[in-house]
Amino acid sequence: MADTGLTQAHLGQGFNAAEALYGVYHSVHTDLVTLSKLLNDQIGALGDAMLEAHGGYATTDAEEREKLWAIHERMKRQYDPKLDPDAEAAQPHTSRTGPRTDLRGAGGNSSGASDRRSHF
Repeated sequence: MADTGLTQAHLGQGFNAAEALYGVYHSVHTDLVTLSKLLNDQIGALGDAMLEAHGGYATTDAEEREKLWAIHERMKRQYDPKLDPDAEAAQPHTSRTGPRTDLRGAGGNSSGASDRRSHF
């Protein structure tokens, strides 16, 4: 999707209506490219999580964990609560197993405090 798109020349140049139309088109196209990438990430993460869940998450290697957390971070960066009609009603996710322990990096969190991140 990112490789396909119109240029200003496709709509015409030198008059305000074509420039305004291209501005709106470019904005929408950019948002659709972002949405496409995020959906691709989510579908990939869901597939990976399903495979990992089958064998138990304890066997998940660090590289796979980092990949899933990178997707999670990209999703958090793109989220805008002002655009979410249900943002006020949303409740924080909780886990049946307690707070998340950050297993990334050597030594982890030496204080034993939980990481600020929520579970997937």
